[in-house]
Amino acid sequence: MNKYLKTFIDPFFLFFVSIACLLPGIQSDSLLLQGDEVMHIRTIRESLNSGAFLHPVVGGYTNPYKPPLLFWLGMLSDAIFGKSFFSERFPSVLMGASSVLLVFLILKSLKVPRIQTWIISMMYLFSLGLYKFAKLAMMEVYLLFFLLLSVYFYIQYLKREYKIWLVLSAFVCGLGVLLKGPILIAYLIIILASFWTMSRFRIRSGKALFLPRGSKFHFLRGAKWHELLLIWGPISILPLLAWFLAIFFWTKEGLAFIQFFIGTENLGKFGSENQPELRLLIGIIGYSIPWTVFFGIAFWKILLQKEKNRKHFIAKWLVVSSILILLLHLLPNRKDAYYTLPSLTLGFVAIGIGLNMSTLKKILEMKTNLCYQFIIILCFIALGFFFESKYLIFIFLPLILFLYGFLAQFILKVDARIYQSSYFLSQLTAILFLQLFLLPSVPDKIPNLANKNLQELCVVSQNPWDAWQIENAYPSLNVYYSPNIKSNCDKIDIPILALTEDIHNYLPEDYQLTDIWSLWSGKSFDFKSGIPHYKDPMFYTKAYLFKKFRKKEI
Repeated sequence: MNKYLKTFIDPFFLFFVSIACLLPGIQSDSLLLQGDEVMHIRTIRESLNSGAFLHPVVGGYTNPYKPPLLFWLGMLSDAIFGKSFFSERFPSVLMGASSVLLVFLILKSLKVPRIQTWIISMMYLFSLGLYKFAKLAMMEVYLLFFLLLSVYFYIQYLKREYKIWLVLSAFVCGLGVLLKGPILIAYLIIILASFWTMSRFRIRSGKALFLPRGSKFHFLRGAKWHELLLIWGPISILPLLAWFLAIFFWTKEGLAFIQFFIGTENLGKFGSENQPELRLLIGIIGYSIPWTVFFGIAFWKILLQKEKNRKHFIAKWLVVSSILILLLHLLPNRKDAYYTLPSLTLGFVAIGIGLNMSTLKKILEMKTNLCYQFIIILCFIALGFFFESKYLIFIFLPLILFLYGFLAQFILKVDARIYQSSYFLSQLTAILFLQLFLLPSVPDKIPNLANKNLQELCVVSQNPWDAWQIENAYPSLNVYYSPNIKSNCDKIDIPILALTEDIHNYLPEDYQLTDIWSLWSGKSFDFKSGIPHYKDPMFYTKAYLFKKFRKKEI
């Protein structure tokens, strides 16, 4: 086989396997959803309808809170495939698969063994954080893609010392800024500054040394400070600057939009602390499932190990960078669990680079790690019983694989590769079956209006996002929102969907109740009083559909 063709087989195969694993469920609401996605999908469709390209539009107004790149890709996908959940989420699937591919390519470029490269890439693919956000129209997976691509180009610069790689690293970072604002530049500044500092400040014989030109190894010198300031810095802000200029000259909002975007939406976030730091810890634990214990032990080993070679240095650099990025979010700021995703991503790459296969196997076989993974599988099975999943037999497969691995290791004493593969596959199938068989068992969160022959609908709710959510699910339905019936609904003279209990007190004349739905809300409960059945009314909210019936004249 041609050696060049052989080089591309693994990356292409991994990319398409990743897409195949991420696609299931994106056409429905049977996902691990994130609240902001409702607004993102609404913004994509409304911007496409209104022809608003330079800045997103939502609710009939310019949306100065978000840069446009996510919405541009969503609008392009909608234009190609038609308006649907699949269309708006498919670019995220591509970004997720590309992120996994970049992890693979970074490890491969540093000559990590093939089997180890595959294992780390698959671990990253089936970590809960990536697996969740690569299925949603959210900015996070896009951010991870541009972060990894910028790091990949910088590593190529370290290897070859051609300025084009430094330019590409900066430009890719700049494109990523069009997703969530300058936060990606802050991430990359931390990463590059960490490398520059670690390669120049060394401890030898208990004394601190400064190496002005960096390590004697070309690979570890990195960019000089003036190259970072004069090349990387200016290029990284070019895409954002170009967007600002377009906004200023070609939109009526102009400077006011830019001032709000920079001052209120970005710098303003650091003005006060409005969410607890515990959210970040929850993100680290939750979004690294089912590899949480493995990840923590491996991460700590890299942090403590001596830098005996270049791989060790690169791994520690990425670990230190991930910690500093996490510390950045401890500043007074909005905090959410998914803010840990960049740190987790760099951590997975560092683990693949800094530890050899023998060490990784030992960590995977640790009793602490096996107990944790066993508990994760049991939790998924318990959820299957709780929701009375009709696919429960499939949810047991990860447990069977895990128990077979345990039997093979401690009773049968077979070849280590057999039980190691069995343990590993049990975790991959656990996450895959979570999507395929467990989440579809969760009751509906929006009413089924498919066969109601509705062209227009007035949604009564305290939250306008409820109306957006219904319109997202039914793109052909013209939805109006009203906080109460007296505001709009009685004037429009169309069917009413009420998501409030006091609807009967304000119902306009000639309207009759035609349908009632119980919608899953997932409210928490007090464990002290026992675990209620999932059909308990406490978990549900009511939705009422009213239609107007005109009285016949006598």
